[in-house]
Amino acid sequence: YIGQDKVKDQLQIFIEAAKMRDEALDHVLLFGPPGLGKTTMAFVIANELGVNLKQTSGPVIEKAGDLVAILNELEPGDVLFIDEIHRLPMSVEEVLYSAMEDFYIDIM
Repeated sequence: YIGQDKVKDQLQIFIEAAKMRDEALDHVLLFGPPGLGKTTMAFVIANELGVNLKQTSGPVIEKAGDLVAILNELEPGDVLFIDEIHRLPMSVEEVLYSAMEDFYIDIM
């Protein structure tokens, strides 16, 4: 991966720490205009961690059930990359926040 040396150095520290603790990597937000390598960086992170990457897009996740289906497919430690996450509906965002913060989903 070329460029963003400071970011790469910090991510490498985070990745190594997660591996040493035998835990999932803390949440990471990659942002910037198209074409800067956010998707590539997500693949690099998953590869460095030795886990799978599930890639999706915000507009594809129309309702909370769509997100729940994606989350249920993940194995412990897997990386979930949501491109255009800013386009998630508010109701889906709320489910995602709960899953990220509490590691569970309220189903009503």
